[in-house]
Amino acid sequence: MDKLTDKDIQVIFDVLNVYNPDDISHIYPEMGEDKFMREVQEAWLKVLNIMKSKGDSNFERMPPDDYTSDGNGFLKRQYYK
Repeated sequence: MDKLTDKDIQVIFDVLNVYNPDDISHIYPEMGEDKFMREVQEAWLKVLNIMKSKGDSNFERMPPDDYTSDGNGFLKRQYYK
């Protein structure tokens, strides 16, 4: 029960991927600061790398065009239609 499942990692990735400081910073201002946003981005990249390295898991390999740069040094996942 204390180990993360593939589904847990996917949920964490999705939450980090859609994090928007404008949604929470009026309640927790520190969660909208640049430092926190960098920490969110670093965590997102770590989870992405975990997902990409799990070749024998339920994750499909994510091709490079599944995530893109926003032009500010941040990567974001492309949503499937």
